[in-house]
Amino acid sequence: MYLFEVILVDNSSVFFQLFLRDADQADAWIATKQAFLQAEESSDSLDTVETLLKNQLNFEKSLTAYEEKIKTLQQTADQLIRQEHVDSDLIKKRCEEVLENWRRLKKLATAKIGDLGESRKLFQFLRDAEEVILICIQFGWRRSYSYKFHGGNSLQKCKLDLYLKRFPS
Repeated sequence: MYLFEVILVDNSSVFFQLFLRDADQADAWIATKQAFLQAEESSDSLDTVETLLKNQLNFEKSLTAYEEKIKTLQQTADQLIRQEHVDSDLIKKRCEEVLENWRRLKKLATAKIGDLGESRKLFQFLRDAEEVILICIQFGWRRSYSYKFHGGNSLQKCKLDLYLKRFPS
């Protein structure tokens, strides 16, 4: 074996070890983020949901930042496989595992932000419905097929009309 071949083999081994280390670190990072996403959080008010949404958006930024490391890991794997590294099958398998974990994490994050968005809509609806009920009670509103508005100012009547259009009975 020539010195050049020894250096190539040695570099290949170093890149392989670095790849394995980076894959393990990526899996560990992904596991901690999955735990964060799967944690039960109480969303008992609109303010709480808004806070959780803000936290989730910050979480999404950290995912975007980490995506570069995932791409680098994949490029390293591709390079080692192209060089026909002796452990190419292991490299391919390990890379696929990390990428699958990454896809699962991103899917969980998308689902969580969707769920929080739905919670926000629900709490906004509940807040709006409560406001309509309070207006109705305050001004003695009655409705069968038409309604009579007793008292109040035109702004409150317009608000009530808007809610009636938005939430017809």
